[in-house]
Amino acid sequence: MDEVVKGSFRAEENNTLIYWLVDQATLLFEEFVHTLSEVVDVTIMPSICDITSPYYPQRPMLKKGFSSLKSLSKSQNVVFTSNPTQFEISGVNFLGSSGENIK
Repeated sequence: MDEVVKGSFRAEENNTLIYWLVDQATLLFEEFVHTLSEVVDVTIMPSICDITSPYYPQRPMLKKGFSSLKSLSKSQNVVFTSNPTQFEISGVNFLGSSGENIK
């Protein structure tokens, strides 16, 4: 019984640390995007390691996962797109892909 309790405590401790690290990384990313979006428009496209479908075409990432970016995405400074995605800048069309599907 003691081994199970000790193991469960260690697993809980590790999970707490992992969630804290993920939370800190997300906050840093949000801060970076927020600062960048004050100067230029930002397009966020998912990759194979992001929280979205692993099958192509990938749907845009959920805005709910980024608490401070919700308000930014309403202002059109931050746009969540699919993978692959197509966009236009100054009359030039671009096709964006994260690259995993290109060999």
